[in-house]
Amino acid sequence: MTDSYIIVTGASGSMGKAACRNLVRKGEKVIMACRSVEKAEKAREEILAGEGLGDACLEIKPLDLCSFASVRAFASALGDTKVKALFNNAGWVAVSAYFVGVAAIIISGIILKKTR
Repeated sequence: MTDSYIIVTGASGSMGKAACRNLVRKGEKVIMACRSVEKAEKAREEILAGEGLGDACLEIKPLDLCSFASVRAFASALGDTKVKALFNNAGWVAVSAYFVGVAAIIISGIILKKTR
């Protein structure tokens, strides 16, 4: 395992959960970036229990791409965490698609700076 993490947005949904499952199965350290921490905790339990991966590194951090304050808090919470990749999987709602798009671009920029 490396000292860097892969961040998966929308990790509590079906595709995000599958991505997390496959990544931890391969020995990657993963941060589940989710709007609902409660749903993320349930998804995390399912991933770890279903695969017998109790010792896997699968962390949860709150991230709501519809809130710039949440994006800033997420970036701040990363601190000096090294990021290997970003799986930008969070869903888009038609009403807030523009806002989520802008937030996704911002978080992508923050993550790109951390990968250098």
